[in-house]
Amino acid sequence: MMTRVGAVFGAVAAIAVFAAGATILHADVEIELSLGALAFRDEAWHPLRFQDPVGVSVRWDRDRWPVGIEARFQHERTRDGQNMPLPVGHVAFDMLLDSLSLGAVKEWGPRGVRPFAGGGLEALFYRKDQFDNDFSGGRIQDDGVSPGAYIHGGVHWRIFRGLLLGLEARVFAGRRITLTDVKVVPDISFRLDERERASAYREVAVRIGWGWSTR
Repeated sequence: MMTRVGAVFGAVAAIAVFAAGATILHADVEIELSLGALAFRDEAWHPLRFQDPVGVSVRWDRDRWPVGIEARFQHERTRDGQNMPLPVGHVAFDMLLDSLSLGAVKEWGPRGVRPFAGGGLEALFYRKDQFDNDFSGGRIQDDGVSPGAYIHGGVHWRIFRGLLLGLEARVFAGRRITLTDVKVVPDISFRLDERERASAYREVAVRIGWGWSTR
């Protein structure tokens, strides 16, 4: 829970700093909402391998800077279930994923259509709950943070005045994380296995937002 609160606080603080800094330094600002389709590369994430996160990103730039600065907060909650052999039965999953990133981005081209590429540091905050009333009547919880790095690229269109529409592809690689699996043992019962998973993911997203200049 604390990791998620920390991620939300960090996102709010980052957006406030970027907005204030843009006003003070007379920079251009773009704030965008992203709707993504994310897939972990490690198949061991099944049945929680595929996610549909929602994110908010802020970019801060000036003409004379070689690159702009960007920050993003992203959130996703996935609920799923899996039928397992007896004596376990049905297992329900509840997964919370938050990410916070800070990096540099470069754009090219005319004002209308602008391809971009960038990268930086990212922290992936996770919490996974497993529920099964058949064998335990309780909950198994894993949570933590995976620090790492990302790269991304895509294209922006400035449709009307400050209205922005874009497409983005993103790759993240971070520290491996440990999650608990429920394993059925024939003729005995079940056991809980802690298993490492790669936190690396790939994502494509649609972005829509608004940009303005404080110059």
